[in-house]
Amino acid sequence: MKTRKPSIPPFSRIADSIRRSVATVADHELKKFAVEMRDFMRDGIRRQRFPSFQAYPLSRGYMEWKKSVGLDRRVLIATGQYVNNIVYRKIRRGVYEVNVPENIAARDKDGRPVGVTLRVLGAIHEIGSAAAQVPPRRHWRDGIAHAEQRAQEVAQAVAVEAARQVRRETGLE
Repeated sequence: MKTRKPSIPPFSRIADSIRRSVATVADHELKKFAVEMRDFMRDGIRRQRFPSFQAYPLSRGYMEWKKSVGLDRRVLIATGQYVNNIVYRKIRRGVYEVNVPENIAARDKDGRPVGVTLRVLGAIHEIGSAAAQVPPRRHWRDGIAHAEQRAQEVAQAVAVEAARQVRRETGLE
C-alpha cells in the first residue's frame, strides 16, 4: 500500500493572492468612487443643487451684469472654467484626489487671467469673502459629506469583490 503525503494548503500563496486581490480591487473601486465624486461635484454645481447656492443667490445687479456680458448666470459657472476643471487624479495605488488643480489661473470670458487660481477661487466661494462681497457657498464640504456617506458602501463593495477574486484565484470557488 502506497502512502500519500499529507496535503497542506499553500497558505503563503493564498496570503499573497489575498493581498494582490484586495489591492487591485480596492484601486479599481476607489477610481470608480473618485469619478463618481468628480461627477457629483460638477453636476451639483451645474444644477445648482448645493443648499448654500439657494440660500445665497447672486445679487440682481450681478445677474444683470453677467447677462449683459454673455456669462452663464448660475453660481460658480460664469465661464464654465471652474466646474470643468474639477478633476480626479491618482496619487498612488488606492489613493485618489478630487479637486481643482493647483496652478490653473482663473480667467475671464475673454481668456485673460483674473489674478487668482481656480483653487483659490473655489476656496473664496467655499468660505466666503466679506472684502469681495462673496457669501459662503459651500460645495466642497457638502461633497465631502456625501463622500463620507458613500464610503461604507464602497468599502463593502471592495470586500465582496476582493473575496470573490481570492476564491477565483485560489481555486476555492
